[in-house]
Amino acid sequence: MKHSDNLRCSLLTSSFKTAIENEPLEDKPKNKEKRKLYDMSPELSPLQSTHNGSEESKTRRETKSPLTYPITSTTELSTSLPRGKLYVTIIQAINLPIADSPGSIYVVGTFENSETTIFNKNSEIHGDDEGLTKSKSHSWNMMNKFWKKSGKPESNSNTCDFNCTELPIMSKITWDKTVVFDVSEVNSELDISVYDASDKDKLLGFVKLLPDLYHSSSEIMSKWLRLKRHPEKGNTTDTNCQILIEWKYKNTDQRHYSPEDFNILRMLGKGTFGRVYQVEKKDTKTLYAMKVISKRNVIKRKEVKHTLNERNILVHNANKLCSFIVKLKFSFQTAEDLYLVTDFMSGGELFLHLQREGRFPEYRAKFYCAQLVMALEFLHDNDIIYRDLKPENILLDAKGNIALCDFGLSKLNLEGRTNTFCGTTEYLAPELLLDATGYTKMVDFWSLGVLMFEMCCGWSPFFAPTNQQMYQKIAYSKIKFPVNSLSKGCRLFIKGLMNRNPLHRLGAINDARELRAHEFFRDTDWEALMKKEVTPPFKPHLSSDRDTSYFDPAFTQTPTIDVIKEYNKVEDTAISPSWQQYFVGFTYNGESHLEANEKYVFDNNGCHPNFATDEALIESDSECNNEVDLENNDLYFQATSITSFINSSSCDVNSNTYQFKCENI
Repeated sequence: MKHSDNLRCSLLTSSFKTAIENEPLEDKPKNKEKRKLYDMSPELSPLQSTHNGSEESKTRRETKSPLTYPITSTTELSTSLPRGKLYVTIIQAINLPIADSPGSIYVVGTFENSETTIFNKNSEIHGDDEGLTKSKSHSWNMMNKFWKKSGKPESNSNTCDFNCTELPIMSKITWDKTVVFDVSEVNSELDISVYDASDKDKLLGFVKLLPDLYHSSSEIMSKWLRLKRHPEKGNTTDTNCQILIEWKYKNTDQRHYSPEDFNILRMLGKGTFGRVYQVEKKDTKTLYAMKVISKRNVIKRKEVKHTLNERNILVHNANKLCSFIVKLKFSFQTAEDLYLVTDFMSGGELFLHLQREGRFPEYRAKFYCAQLVMALEFLHDNDIIYRDLKPENILLDAKGNIALCDFGLSKLNLEGRTNTFCGTTEYLAPELLLDATGYTKMVDFWSLGVLMFEMCCGWSPFFAPTNQQMYQKIAYSKIKFPVNSLSKGCRLFIKGLMNRNPLHRLGAINDARELRAHEFFRDTDWEALMKKEVTPPFKPHLSSDRDTSYFDPAFTQTPTIDVIKEYNKVEDTAISPSWQQYFVGFTYNGESHLEANEKYVFDNNGCHPNFATDEALIESDSECNNEVDLENNDLYFQATSITSFINSSSCDVNSNTYQFKCENI
C-alpha cells in the first residue's frame, strides 16, 4: 500500500553510548582565554556533565563565533539555579559485619539523584579481635568531639540481623570524608547506603535523612543514625549498625554556568549531533554527564525542533521529578554548542550489561521492567510519548536502579494520535508501520514487550539482517518462547504487551496502571519500589567514584589528548544571528516553554479497520527455531501490505545501530 504523505519520517537521534577510562587526564598549559557565552542563563538538560581538569580545556578561543547582539532577556534568566550547597561528611560506622577486608566497606551517597561513592582505603579500623588491623588516619579525640554534639551511639543488643557467627563485627570503621552536593530543592532527601565490596557488593544498610535547607546556617549538624535494611524476604528493617554523619548547608549566590565551570574527565559517547563527557563540577567536585550538541549539525539536519523538545521534556521532569528518569541539572549554550548536564550514572548502559551477560534471570528483568513501567506511567500521565525504548537508552546508577535517558524522539502534549515515523527498527510497533491515521502512547508498551522478551530470552524477537525483513516480521510473524524458559505470568505479560491491535494491548484501558495490576507483578511492592527501598538484583561493582568500566570501551579508551582536542574543536565559520534566534528559548528559566504540538484523536468508534478485533501474536511453549511463521497476512492487518510500504519508502539505513531516516513516505 502507499503510505500517506503526511506520515513523515524524522531522523533517529543516535544514542550516546557512554564509556570512560579510569586513567587520569594529563594536565595542560593554562590559557586565560575563555569562550563567550551565547546564552548566559543556565539550563537543565538530560545529560550528565563532566569536564577535564586539564587547563587545555580552557583554550577554546574567544574568536569562536562572537556574538554581535544581545541574547538574554530578563524573562529568560533561570530561577531554578542551585539554592546552595550541602556539605556531608561521613565520619564513621560501628557494628558493621564484614566478609573479608575492612577496606572493602564503602558508602554511596545520593542527593537529588546525584550520587557519590566514598571508599574506605585509608580508614581507621578497630575490631573486637586482636588480629584486626588499625590505622592512624583518625583519632579517638576527634570522635569524642563529634559524640559531644551528636550523642554517643545507641546501645546495641547482642543480636543482629546478620549472621554474626560467620562474619566478624567491626566496632568502628572510619572514612572522615566530605562530599558536596548542589541543592536545587528545599525538601530533598539524603540517602546514605553502606556496601561490602568483598561480599558481592552486599548492602549492609541504609539511612535516609531530610536536612534542614530552609535557612542558611554555619552550624555543623552531627548525628548517629541506625542503618536499616530493605524489608524483603521476611527480614526486619532494623540493624545494629550505626553511622555518624555530619552535614552543613550553605546558601550561595545565584550565578550562571558556562563550560568553564566544569573539568572534562572522559568522553562517554559520540553521536550524530555531538558528544557526551564525564565531567567534574569545579566548585563541588561532583561528577556529572555533559552532552555537548553542535548547533551547526542540528540546523543542518533540521533537528532544531527535536533538540528543543528534548530539553523541554527534561525540564518537565526536573519540575515533577520522577526517580526513574535522568534528572537535568544545568543547561547553557555558547555560540556554537548547546550543553545539557545531568547526573552521572556510574552503572552504565543496560545494553552493555545485556551484551556481556547474554540474558538476565527473570527476576532481574522483572525488576527493571517494573521501574520502566513507573517511568512510562509518569511520562504518559504528563502527555509525553517516549518512542525510543531500548537498552541503549536505559542507564543504571551506582546502586543498580534504572534511569531512562535520551528524549530526542519523545513528544510532548500528546493526548491523542501522532504520525511521525521514528524509532529504532527492532522496537517499532506495528501500527507505526501500517496505520496511516497515526498511533498513540501504546507504542511504548509494545517496545516494552520487545525489551522484556530480549532481556529474558537473550535475542530480539524480530531481528533480521535487513530493516525490510524486520518490518515484515513486526507486521506478520509470530514469535516463539524457548521451552520452559519463562514463567506463565511472564509469558502472559509479554503477550499482552505485544498484541498487534493497540486497542486490545495491555495498557490500552488504564495505561501503565493496567500493567502494574497484572498477575506478573502480584508480589511487587510498588510504593517501596518508587522510594527505591527494594534491593536491586544487581549492584554494579565500582573501583572508584570515577569508574567507567560499565560504559562502552570504544569511547572509554579514547586517548586523553584526542578527547581534549575534540572538545576544544572550533568551527571555521560562525552561525548567523537569524539561526541563533532559534535557540534563545533553550535556556531554562523555571517556567514551562512547552510547544503546543498537534493533537490527534481517535475516530468516534475508537477502532481502525486495519486491525482485527483480536489476534494471537505469540505461540507459547513452542521450541524456538530460525524459521519465520508468516501465516495469513489478512489475519492481522486487513487491506494492508507491508511489502508495498517498504518498496515505496526511501530509507537511509544504518545497519549497525538499526536506526534510520525515511523520507517521502
